Amino acid sequence: MQPLGFHVTARLRDSRVIAPDTASQRTLADCVLRAARPWELLAFRWADTHGHLLVFGDEAGARELTRRALIAISRALRLPVPFAAPWHQPVLDQWHLDNSFQYVLRQDERHGFQHDPFADASNLPDLLGLRTRGLWTATHVRRRLPRVGRATLLGHLGVPDLDDRSVHLDDLPDGALADAAAAAGALVHPGGRSDAAVAARVAAIHAVPTLGAARLAALLRISPRSVRRLRQATPDPALVTAIQGQLRLRHGRSAVVPA
Repeated sequence: MQPLGFHVTARLRDSRVIAPDTASQRTLADCVLRAARPWELLAFRWADTHGHLLVFGDEAGARELTRRALIAISRALRLPVPFAAPWHQPVLDQWHLDNSFQYVLRQDERHGFQHDPFADASNLPDLLGLRTRGLWTATHVRRRLPRVGRATLLGHLGVPDLDDRSVHLDDLPDGALADAAAAAGALVHPGGRSDAAVAARVAAIHAVPTLGAARLAALLRISPRSVRRLRQATPDPALVTAIQGQLRLRHGRSAVVPA
């Protein structure tokens, strides 16, 4: 019987922690999502010492996706040791596919790690509209796993809802807006001149339209003149929505927002 897909597990040869902080977790996620774009990636999540990927399709595709992703991670994170040969488990039926999907996304519950409070090293943010880099994975999940609902995904993230309430920064650290913008754009931080960084700053400014230029400038560490200029640019609506969701996520969690 032809498998529906493959559940891949990967670790370094010495099983050391691969992405111990927010910057490396976002970099890792960006590597996986860029490498996986030609295939039907349904889920991935990195724990501390290993990672899981769930891919719909044949074995050749799953192996090539994994190969590209691990090469990209090794280079981007400058890992000092190579990956061990990854394990590819065939997914044999729909029940197994759904069970594997839930297994991949609840790695924090299984292993008790707390160094990735916002699930940056996974595609949970993409599935919930909290990050734009991997929104396409949500399309694959809707197609292949139609019974997976938003409440289930929010449960894996540990929050009850991320509804459309107004975004308030009063109860959040000063770094919250910049960090939310970076998380939504799969960036380490929203600074710099790259297209992605500029788009993140534009969207962040439009995500909290009631704030004045001086306050936004302080929060994003740019000049008030830059704020006024970026306000004239047209934001990516999905990125605006993602940033607002990231702000609500930070408001709803007691985790410390990275500096």
